[in-house]
Amino acid sequence: MTQCSKCNSKNVYKLNSGRVICKDCGNSFIKNEQTQNKITKNDIFLTKLINPKVPITKRPSIIAPLLICGLIALCVGGFIASFFEEGENRAIIGLVSLITGPSIGYLFHLRNLSFYQQYRLSEYQKAKDQLRANPDDLSLREAMLLKGRQYYSSLRGDETITIYDEQAISNDMKAILG
Repeated sequence: MTQCSKCNSKNVYKLNSGRVICKDCGNSFIKNEQTQNKITKNDIFLTKLINPKVPITKRPSIIAPLLICGLIALCVGGFIASFFEEGENRAIIGLVSLITGPSIGYLFHLRNLSFYQQYRLSEYQKAKDQLRANPDDLSLREAMLLKGRQYYSSLRGDETITIYDEQAISNDMKAILG
């Protein structure tokens, strides 16, 4: 039985290329050394499909979900409207589909943005934990500052960092270092 090399979980999925994906932590590793360079597009797609916990490392775009959901809603609305006679009912169905599609797309965007912010927070927490373990290392201090700035900037739409954010990072560092 194959186990994850990172978390020792037996809850893994084997791909045709010999690559194994852990369903718990998202780790991807190679069971057979001979197939190391044979990663296919299907493997990448299945990795994201099987493990939705794969972190979103870049700020998600709002345009794609709005367009995709808007187009799907427009097509579905047009299909449903085709069952009605010309007149007011068709116009109402078209209007409802134009409103609901982008609204659903915006909800998907907010979900992805939340995952992105959670990823940034987890990176910041890891940097703080590493600094707690080794408080004399200057590179860990710099890493904590960088990760803190990335996290706090992810909370704002314009990706800026404020004086209050810098103060919060400074307070965290002072609490860790004593």
